Amino acid sequence: MRLPLPIRPAIISDSVPAARIPMDLLRRPAAIALLAALLAACAGRPRLAQEPDFATAELTGVGGHTFRGTLRFEQIGVSSVRIRGELQGLEPGKSYALHIHTERNCHPRKEPGEDFDPFDSGRHGPPHTDPGTRHAGDLPPVTANVAGVGNVSIPLAQGLSLWHDIYSIMGRAVVLHAGPDDSLTSPHGGAGGRAACGLITAQGTSQTPPDTLQNLR
Repeated sequence: MRLPLPIRPAIISDSVPAARIPMDLLRRPAAIALLAALLAACAGRPRLAQEPDFATAELTGVGGHTFRGTLRFEQIGVSSVRIRGELQGLEPGKSYALHIHTERNCHPRKEPGEDFDPFDSGRHGPPHTDPGTRHAGDLPPVTANVAGVGNVSIPLAQGLSLWHDIYSIMGRAVVLHAGPDDSLTSPHGGAGGRAACGLITAQGTSQTPPDTLQNLR
């Protein structure tokens, strides 16, 4: 049995150099199976058939706000997503905090929980920093143009996933807060209450027809 060439040939795992594994051990069937599993882990796991590659969130106003809009999510790699969309009805020139929260509800009388924090950092922070040092759900703010439209274009939001893992944001609430994000104050950057909210919902996979995927991207 021939093993596929590893993507990281010098390393069997992050803690076990290949050179330290005896060759007679590598000839054993059980060892071969284990080695193949380790190589797969190094390269990142494949998407399961039922896991989505695309999702959307339809945001509607909360607490008297009339904001509305759609955000589209696309899986990038194992633990990152691309986020695009626009929000309408905003105050021209104003900046609003945009966060993904832990809870799966947008009910006006229920809180959507803390900012999503799969790394247990316990800290609110700037979205351009390592997600391991802050809430992964801390997204770049949305600033409205003169027409009151806020365009959202986040090429790579790290520490987030549409798949069934610890980074999963499926079903969670996306919250547009009433004020700007100071990127420092916990739990929500001093951004005030909710102004709009929507739940992230699966929309398709890489097997979805191309014409449908075009609308999701």
